Amino acid sequence: MSELETAQELAETAVRQVNVFALQGDKVDFLINQLKQIASLPQLTILKSIADELDKVPFHNPKENGYICVAYLAGKALGVDLVKVVEG
Repeated sequence: MSELETAQELAETAVRQVNVFALQGDKVDFLINQLKQIASLPQLTILKSIADELDKVPFHNPKENGYICVAYLAGKALGVDLVKVVEG
């Protein structure tokens, strides 16, 4: 099972719990645990120096720059962190 499928399964389980039960006591703890598992899944990263260079170029070819760079720029355009920028 891929990481995306795992995240989807965890999220679907959490949503089912919210829909079936009122958010009380152990159900809140269950939901929090499911969401923590989703949050702990590995995330794509890119160096800040590379991100800075990508921000300067108007067009990117995935065959030249790699798909992670395209994912970074797509996430930036959508306002979503698909790729985390890290120092290094």
